[in-house]
Amino acid sequence: MNNSTIVLDDTGANMSVNHSRLVDHLQLPVDTSDTTGIKGFGDGTAGTTGTVAVKLTIGHGLVYRFRLAVCDFGMVGFQAILGMDFLNKAGIVIDTAKRELG
Repeated sequence: MNNSTIVLDDTGANMSVNHSRLVDHLQLPVDTSDTTGIKGFGDGTAGTTGTVAVKLTIGHGLVYRFRLAVCDFGMVGFQAILGMDFLNKAGIVIDTAKRELG
């Protein structure tokens, strides 16, 4: 499935999350046996409804297979959050001086 998605890279998040609306739209199968609570999310806490396996293509063809939690995180301008779990696994370098990820 080839869909462009707006993603927030969040260095303050320890886990990556797909918005439940995107998961529903793409009709991705959700593993509901793996749920967790998320503290500090929005005004307090939120619960995930499971995880989904996704293939992420970033930049000029860098491809990663990863499991993302699924959560309804409200009306925002992005469909997924890539947290430090993904950024570390992908070897993303955080350049704070340039305010860039590379």
